[in-house]
Amino acid sequence: MAIDRGGAQPLHAQVAEDIRRRIREGEFTSGMKLPPLRALTAAYDVAEMTVHAAIRELQREGLVVSSRGRGTFVSEEPAEPEATDGPEGKTIEGQLTDLRRTVEDLAARLESLEAHASKSTADPTSRP
Repeated sequence: MAIDRGGAQPLHAQVAEDIRRRIREGEFTSGMKLPPLRALTAAYDVAEMTVHAAIRELQREGLVVSSRGRGTFVSEEPAEPEATDGPEGKTIEGQLTDLRRTVEDLAARLESLEAHASKSTADPTSRP
């Protein structure tokens, strides 16, 4: 998967989404060990911290488990879906994931706007 460095979605979220897809499509099966951190870092061409953040996200979702010194494995038993009370029949977990992505999106946009605003206020030609 190519990482979109200019996109609004943070890099760790893109890596997590790709690993999630690979699990869903059966490339990484239940109980299977994921590639080592360095291999994932090289494959996605991102920093180790980015891959760590992606793995932590997948751990919170119950998709993977990590064992110090052994590696990270696809969960033997997928996380049980919670009640589907939400819109479009999404689980609570799915709704939270959507909300988390929306907040990350908005945070990235706000950061970009603030950077732009600070540039224009620091530009001496923009003063009256």
